[in-house]
Amino acid sequence: MIKKNLKLKAFTLTELLVVLGIVGILTLLALPMFDNLGAKAYEAEAETNLKHIKNLQEAAKVRKFEYSSELRDISFQSPITRANGGTAVFEYEIMEASKTSFIAKAKAIEDFDGDGQLMEITINELGNIETKIED
Repeated sequence: MIKKNLKLKAFTLTELLVVLGIVGILTLLALPMFDNLGAKAYEAEAETNLKHIKNLQEAAKVRKFEYSSELRDISFQSPITRANGGTAVFEYEIMEASKTSFIAKAKAIEDFDGDGQLMEITINELGNIETKIED
Protein backbone atom coordinates (compact mmCIF):
# COMPACT_ATOMS: atom_id res chain seq x y z
CA MET A 1 0.00 0.00 0.00
CA ILE A 2 1.40 3.34 -1.11
CA LYS A 3 0.37 6.56 0.57
CA LYS A 4 -0.50 9.22 -1.98
CA ASN A 5 -1.36 12.00 0.47
CA LEU A 6 2.23 13.08 1.08
CA LYS A 7 2.42 16.81 1.78
CA LEU A 8 5.73 18.68 1.83
CA LYS A 9 6.18 21.64 4.13
CA ALA A 10 7.34 24.67 2.12
CA PHE A 11 6.92 28.41 1.81
CA THR A 12 4.45 29.85 -0.63
CA LEU A 13 5.50 32.18 -3.40
CA THR A 14 3.77 35.08 -1.64
CA GLU A 15 5.70 34.48 1.57
CA LEU A 16 8.99 34.39 -0.33
CA LEU A 17 8.19 37.65 -2.15
CA VAL A 18 7.29 39.39 1.11
CA VAL A 19 10.58 38.32 2.70
CA LEU A 20 12.55 39.45 -0.37
CA GLY A 21 10.77 42.81 -0.26
CA ILE A 22 11.62 43.31 3.41
CA VAL A 23 15.27 42.37 2.82
CA GLY A 24 15.39 44.83 -0.09
CA ILE A 25 13.99 47.67 2.01
CA LEU A 26 16.44 46.96 4.86
CA THR A 27 19.31 46.94 2.36
CA LEU A 28 18.28 50.33 0.98
CA LEU A 29 18.13 51.72 4.51
CA ALA A 30 21.61 50.42 5.33
CA LEU A 31 23.38 51.60 2.16
CA PRO A 32 23.79 55.29 3.18
CA MET A 33 25.75 54.19 6.25
CA PHE A 34 28.37 52.59 4.01
CA ASP A 35 28.42 55.39 1.45
CA ASN A 36 31.78 57.14 1.14
CA LEU A 37 33.41 54.68 3.54
CA GLY A 38 36.54 54.50 1.40
CA ALA A 39 36.99 58.28 1.54
CA LYS A 40 36.77 58.18 5.34
CA ALA A 41 39.50 55.54 5.44
CA TYR A 42 41.75 57.65 3.21
CA GLU A 43 41.03 60.69 5.40
CA ALA A 44 42.04 58.75 8.52
CA GLU A 45 45.28 57.71 6.82
CA ALA A 46 46.01 61.35 5.92
CA GLU A 47 45.36 62.49 9.49
CA THR A 48 47.74 59.82 10.80
CA ASN A 49 50.48 60.99 8.43
CA LEU A 50 49.89 64.63 9.39
CA LYS A 51 50.26 63.73 13.07
CA HIS A 52 53.51 61.98 12.18
CA ILE A 53 54.70 65.14 10.40
CA LYS A 54 53.82 67.15 13.52
CA ASN A 55 55.90 64.82 15.70
CA LEU A 56 58.83 65.07 13.28
CA GLN A 57 58.50 68.86 13.28
CA GLU A 58 58.61 68.91 17.08
CA ALA A 59 61.81 66.87 16.98
CA ALA A 60 63.29 69.25 14.40
CA LYS A 61 62.42 72.22 16.58
CA VAL A 62 64.27 70.67 19.52
CA ARG A 63 67.37 70.21 17.33
CA LYS A 64 67.34 73.46 15.33
CA PHE A 65 65.10 75.75 17.43
CA GLU A 66 62.73 76.22 14.49
CA TYR A 67 60.27 74.27 12.41
CA SER A 68 61.44 72.98 9.06
CA SER A 69 59.91 74.11 5.78
CA GLU A 70 60.89 70.93 3.91
CA LEU A 71 59.61 67.40 4.45
CA ARG A 72 62.97 65.88 3.54
CA ASP A 73 64.66 67.91 6.31
CA ILE A 74 62.53 66.18 8.94
CA SER A 75 62.97 62.75 7.27
CA PHE A 76 59.32 62.33 6.33
CA GLN A 77 58.86 59.90 3.49
CA SER A 78 55.59 60.44 1.69
CA PRO A 79 53.71 57.25 0.89
CA ILE A 80 53.80 56.22 -2.75
CA THR A 81 50.75 57.51 -4.59
CA ARG A 82 48.55 55.47 -6.89
CA ALA A 83 49.91 57.38 -9.88
CA ASN A 84 53.36 55.99 -9.06
CA GLY A 85 52.29 52.41 -8.34
CA GLY A 86 51.49 52.77 -4.63
CA THR A 87 48.25 52.94 -2.68
CA ALA A 88 48.25 56.48 -1.24
CA VAL A 89 45.80 59.09 -2.49
CA PHE A 90 47.21 62.12 -0.64
CA GLU A 91 50.27 64.27 -1.26
CA TYR A 92 51.91 66.08 1.66
CA GLU A 93 53.64 69.44 1.94
CA ILE A 94 54.62 72.00 4.53
CA MET A 95 52.81 75.18 3.60
CA GLU A 96 54.60 77.49 6.01
CA ALA A 97 57.13 77.19 8.79
CA SER A 98 58.82 79.61 11.18
CA LYS A 99 60.46 79.52 14.58
CA THR A 100 57.12 79.38 16.36
CA SER A 101 54.62 77.78 13.99
CA PHE A 102 54.03 75.59 10.97
CA ILE A 103 51.19 74.37 8.81
CA ALA A 104 51.39 71.07 6.94
CA LYS A 105 48.84 70.04 4.33
CA ALA A 106 47.60 66.78 2.86
CA LYS A 107 45.91 67.22 -0.52
CA ALA A 108 44.00 64.42 -2.23
CA ILE A 109 45.04 63.48 -5.75
CA GLU A 110 41.65 61.88 -6.47
CA ASP A 111 38.13 63.24 -6.30
CA PHE A 112 36.34 60.81 -3.97
CA ASP A 113 32.77 61.97 -4.55
CA GLY A 114 33.00 63.36 -8.08
CA ASP A 115 32.19 66.99 -7.19
CA GLY A 116 35.34 68.39 -8.80
CA GLN A 117 36.99 69.38 -5.50
CA LEU A 118 39.95 67.60 -3.96
CA MET A 119 40.02 67.11 -0.19
CA GLU A 120 42.55 69.17 1.78
CA ILE A 121 43.45 68.60 5.43
CA THR A 122 45.88 70.72 7.46
CA ILE A 123 47.63 70.45 10.81
CA ASN A 124 49.44 73.13 12.79
CA GLU A 125 52.04 73.19 15.55
CA LEU A 126 49.34 72.72 18.19
CA GLY A 127 48.16 69.52 16.53
CA ASN A 128 44.87 71.03 15.38
CA ILE A 129 43.63 69.13 12.34
CA GLU A 130 41.28 70.99 10.05
CA THR A 131 39.56 69.76 6.92
CA LYS A 132 39.73 72.71 4.52
CA ILE A 133 37.85 71.07 1.66
CA GLU A 134 35.67 68.11 2.55
CA ASP A 135 35.00 65.37 0.03
